[in-house]
Amino acid sequence: MTGRNFLWEKLFTNKIFLGIFAGVFFLFNTAVTRAGDEGLLSIQYQNSLLSVNIQGASLYDVVQELKRKTGVDFNYKFLPDWTIYANFKNLTLKEGIKQTLPFSTIFVSNPSPSGGETIQSVFILSSLGLSSGNMQGTPLGVALPSPKKIHPNYQRGIEHLTWQAKDAALAYQWLLQLQDEDPLKRVEAITQLGKLKSNFFSVKGLYLSLEDPDDRVNKAATESLKSLDEYNVFKSLRNELKQTEPIIQKHALDVIRLQEGSKWIVLLRQAIKSDQIDSSLREFAQGILMDLQAKSRKN
Repeated sequence: MTGRNFLWEKLFTNKIFLGIFAGVFFLFNTAVTRAGDEGLLSIQYQNSLLSVNIQGASLYDVVQELKRKTGVDFNYKFLPDWTIYANFKNLTLKEGIKQTLPFSTIFVSNPSPSGGETIQSVFILSSLGLSSGNMQGTPLGVALPSPKKIHPNYQRGIEHLTWQAKDAALAYQWLLQLQDEDPLKRVEAITQLGKLKSNFFSVKGLYLSLEDPDDRVNKAATESLKSLDEYNVFKSLRNELKQTEPIIQKHALDVIRLQEGSKWIVLLRQAIKSDQIDSSLREFAQGILMDLQAKSRKN
């Protein structure tokens, strides 16, 4: 009896292990199939450089993976069901995010102890419906200014803390007013916060005000964020044209090609005249300048 019981127990145990193994094998194969159906999603962030190979992954999955790999906080109201394709290696974090996301974005950064900048959060404004016309789908980025002087680490830390306190102090009064029961006072606060440009606290306050129950307030927040978005487009692209890497200049030219207005004509003409544009892109830039001038004459 004892031997028979032992054999039955052994057989029963083996069946359990076989069942577990079969279940794991099934789940593994299901997971691989799903990954194949959804597309390739590979994001690497090492030594402050971003490399991606994305072939048909969903926009939501891309944003979540960027957040997981980089530690950056991404703020958005919703993300459409879009498929992303991108492939590059060793770009800065800001440039890499701009190349990956098909939306207008605002970068909010802190000065780092090394004298550079650390991206704290990214506001995906176009996902809020804030970019209109030719701005739609145009990536942009702007970071808050970093301290120019080089100090020992402890002094940099104090300077960093002072910088944060100044930002908070500038926004504090208007953030308090956003809590006022009078909608008109909240609208005034929105206007003043919009004037602070890329102040982290003001941008966050504007973003939260999109959910204000009063239409006048949430519309004012939308307009302020849109103005900030448009202000940063020009500033960001002007800086990109000054970079030496052709891939960054090409991105700026692709975006400028979609714009209208005399300020874009002046910007591009000056960049070409001052030989900022890489030699491999000058003919391309000249063609864009002619297109902008033609659009201007039509209007």
